[in-house]
Amino acid sequence: MAEGSLDNTRVNIGNTSYELIKVFKELVKQNFQIERMSEWDIDSNPENRKKYYYCQVSSVELAKFLGKYIDKSDYKNVKLPAEMFNLSEANIGKVLQIVFSAEGSVNLLPIKTRYGRPNSIYREYNRKEPIPVKEATLNSFERAIEQIEPGIKRNIFDNLLKQIKENKFTNLTQIAKSLNISNTTVYKNIKKMSSNEQLSKLAKLYDQKRIEYQITHNRWKIARSVTLTCTSPSLRRQWRQLIECLGIKCHTSGKNIEISSKENIFKFKEKIDFLDGISIRKNSHWEKYTRREVLDALIESYKYPIIRFNSKEAALKFLKSLVKRN
Repeated sequence: MAEGSLDNTRVNIGNTSYELIKVFKELVKQNFQIERMSEWDIDSNPENRKKYYYCQVSSVELAKFLGKYIDKSDYKNVKLPAEMFNLSEANIGKVLQIVFSAEGSVNLLPIKTRYGRPNSIYREYNRKEPIPVKEATLNSFERAIEQIEPGIKRNIFDNLLKQIKENKFTNLTQIAKSLNISNTTVYKNIKKMSSNEQLSKLAKLYDQKRIEYQITHNRWKIARSVTLTCTSPSLRRQWRQLIECLGIKCHTSGKNIEISSKENIFKFKEKIDFLDGISIRKNSHWEKYTRREVLDALIESYKYPIIRFNSKEAALKFLKSLVKRN
């Protein structure tokens, strides 16, 4: 009843998806005596939200039944009917389908990822100003490098500097290959043996190549999950128990219950799913689609497990190409 209200004789419910209103009406008609039923819609702010549908049922029997389980004065400690946990898996799935259709969401969005750079270095390369060599040396690299390997011999090091001055090397990888060692080892030994002037030259080269690395290795990957939002701690705990009754592993994050692994999202599709026709909020990337369509596209996306994109727009275009519309 998160989007409804209740008194001694009447029950109101509302949602942006008319499909949920239809399910509510059918359940009420099948199970309770009703005196009157009416419905209406409101389109008060079309720019920011979708049309809102309402249904009002005048039924003492229904109000009394719901009143046993809904205590408005203590929403944080609300309890589900014990009988719900004794239902068959199929019927638990039907209950959760309505719950997820009312308060759930499916997340299929591009997120930015970066390869091979510690967080400290990422934060510093996110600045607009160039990093001073001294700061880069004493802060970023000192935190990132825990062990210093044996230094390069002085004559080898001097020869290395000479070749750098002659522009024979354009990046650390070439330097590393010439010494048959790793990029990190090159910097470690430069740090250990060089004078300030020498360090400055090589650190600047390193900084330049790290910036180039950031530009060329920024990628967009796909974030996938199914989420149920619930503000009541006790109800959130019980919904999670009910979900796990179906063998679907999930975890809580703030007010949300999240299903994020491939195996469990597939189980969600098989045992719960969203009701057909459940819309997605306005001003989102998926506002023209239903939750079931996006969930199906999410499952289809697992055929491309390690794909990366150069831009958010390219990622969204690919994801939307996976939607199969009737």
